[in-house]
Amino acid sequence: MRLLRVLPLVLGSLAVAPEASAIYIENCDTMFAARIVELQIAVNAAFPEDCTQPLTNNVGVLNAAGAPMCLAGETANACRARLYDNPPDPLGVLDGACAAGAANCMIGRWAARCTDGTNNCAVPEAICTDGTRPMFHIEPAAGGNSTKWIFWMGGEGGPCVGDKCWINYRYMPSFGSVAASTSLTTLSPDRRTAGTRTGVGIVSGNPVGGANPLAGYNRVRFERCADVTTDGIETVGVPDGVPPLMLPLLPGGGAGAPVETRRSFTTAHHRGFAIWQAVYNMLATNAGRDLNHDGVPDVPSLANATVILNAFSSDAAYWGVFAADRLAAEAQSIAGPEVDVRLLIDGFFPAALDNEGRYSAGAPSPFNLLADGYATTGLCGPLPDNLDGVANEVCSDARYLPGQPLPDVTTSIFARSYMEAQSTLLDASCETQHGAGAAQCYDQIHTLLHHVATPFGVIGDQEDPQVSEVEVVYSDTQDYQWFDAVPYRARVLDAYRDVRDYWSTPDREEGPGSAGDAFMLLRKNAHTTGGSPIHTHFDVLNRMLLPIVRCANVGAFVGGTTIARGIDQWVAGTLGSTFMAEDGLTWSAGTPYWYSGNNCANPPE
Repeated sequence: MRLLRVLPLVLGSLAVAPEASAIYIENCDTMFAARIVELQIAVNAAFPEDCTQPLTNNVGVLNAAGAPMCLAGETANACRARLYDNPPDPLGVLDGACAAGAANCMIGRWAARCTDGTNNCAVPEAICTDGTRPMFHIEPAAGGNSTKWIFWMGGEGGPCVGDKCWINYRYMPSFGSVAASTSLTTLSPDRRTAGTRTGVGIVSGNPVGGANPLAGYNRVRFERCADVTTDGIETVGVPDGVPPLMLPLLPGGGAGAPVETRRSFTTAHHRGFAIWQAVYNMLATNAGRDLNHDGVPDVPSLANATVILNAFSSDAAYWGVFAADRLAAEAQSIAGPEVDVRLLIDGFFPAALDNEGRYSAGAPSPFNLLADGYATTGLCGPLPDNLDGVANEVCSDARYLPGQPLPDVTTSIFARSYMEAQSTLLDASCETQHGAGAAQCYDQIHTLLHHVATPFGVIGDQEDPQVSEVEVVYSDTQDYQWFDAVPYRARVLDAYRDVRDYWSTPDREEGPGSAGDAFMLLRKNAHTTGGSPIHTHFDVLNRMLLPIVRCANVGAFVGGTTIARGIDQWVAGTLGSTFMAEDGLTWSAGTPYWYSGNNCANPPE
C-alpha cells in the first residue's frame, strides 16, 4: 500500500503533553476497549469513562444487517475478551466480498491463540496491537492439490509505538488514512471486517490464461495487525485528542482535530512473530485447514510443503528482512529441513548506508559495498544537497546506535529507538557476529546482504516514489529526503551492481552467497505504467504481469519474463538470470541489456 509518504505525518510522542493532567478513560486493557467506551459515550454522554462499567447500549456492528459487536450489560473489557475468545464466524456472521467456494475467493480464518497452533495457552500469545484476534484469508491452489505456498503481508498503514498507536487507531482515518487504523486491528469498532476477500496480486487465484503461475500455490494473506518481527508489549497513551506536538504535522495543520487535554494508558501488543507462528502451526493441523466447517480439510497440510514463499510489501518488507531466518526455521520445524523457504520483498529496497562511502572523498576504488561498508571504512556522505537552503547533508550510523531518545514526532520508524520500543527481533546470526544490539543489525540492507541465510528476492521500481521521497534513516538530520528520484535511483543501481558482481565472493560477512540465492528484479516502471513510477507490485495482478526483457541490442529481443513468472522460475531453478535491472546509466550501444517492457528500445539514463 502507498503509505510510506505519510509516515512522518503520523508519528506520535511518548511524552505526556503539558496540558494533559487529568485522567481520560480508565481501566482499559486494550485500545479496542478504550474505543468502545468512546463510542458508548457518543450515544450516552452520561456514561462513565471507564472500561470496567457495563455498557448501556449495544456498540458497534459486525455486518450489514447490524449484528451488534459489544452488548449492553457487558463491559468494554469483557466485550474485547469475548470477541477474542470466540470471534464471529467469517462465513456465518461477517460480510463477504466474494462468494465462498467461488474461484479466487479467499476465506477468512481466525488465527489460533497460541504459537503452537492450538487454543490451549493460558495467556493469549497471538494477538493484534489493539487486542483483537489475528485473522488471515486463505485459498487453496487453483487446479487442485499443491505443496507450494505463498504467505503475503502488505504495508497497509505501518507499525506504531507510543502515541502513534492511538493516534493512528483513533484519529488518522479522519485525515485520510483508514489503513493506519486497520493495520492495528482485525475487528475494528469503526469498520466492518470482511469474512471473504477476492484474491489480488501475488495471492490472486486468477491464472489469467496461464500467465500467473503463482495461482498454482496455496495462498495466504495476513490481515496486518502487528509487525512480523516484533515480540513484546508496550504501555501507550490514550489521549482525548491529538497531542499538541503533532498538530502541525497532520495534514492541514490538524485543522478540526481535538487537542489533547487528558489522557490514560493502555497496552499495545507487538506480537507479530507469534501470529505467524500460530498460523503456520494451525495450517499443519486438520482443524486449521477446514474452511467451510464440514470437518474435511480444504487445504493441504503445511507439514507437506515443499516450497514456502514469505512475501512482504512496502514497509512490511523492512520488518520481513529481520524475521526471514526465524520464519524459515519455524517453517522447517513443521515441514522438515528440506522445505525450500524463501523471502520476497516488494517496494522496499532503499538506498543503503553501506553504499554511501562510494560517493565520499577517499573512497576505495573500485568500491564494493559488501567489502567497503560503513563499519569498515567509516565513510558516509556528504549526501546530495536537497535544495532546502540548509547545509545539513551529513550522514552516519548514529540512529542505529544505542542511547537515542525514545520515539517522538521526528523519529523515523526505521531508527533504533523506534525498533526497540516495538520489541523488534533482530537477525540472530548478525548479533552473533557483531554482538548483541550492534548497529549493523538495525540496518535492513546490511542485514539482508550479509546475514540473511534464507534465499531472497527483491522486486522494486528503481524510482520508487514512496521510498525515495521519505526520510533517509542514516542522515544525521531527521528531515533529510532525496530531492528527486535521480540520486535515489543511482544509489539503488550502484548497490544492485555490487550485489550482482560480488554476491558469491568472500566479501559477504557470513561467507560467499550461493548462486541463485539472491534474486533481484528492478524495473524502471515509468515505461509501462502511464509515465509514472510505482511503489508496490504484489498487491495488483496487472503489476505482477509487468515484463522485463533481455535485448542483444536495440530491437533484438532474446528473452524475458514477468514478475510473477520470474518468481516461479526462480523457485524452479529455470530463471536464466537472477539479476535483472534496466541500467541505462552504464549501457553502451551494441551491448546486451535489460529493458522494462516488451520491446527493446534504448534504455534511458
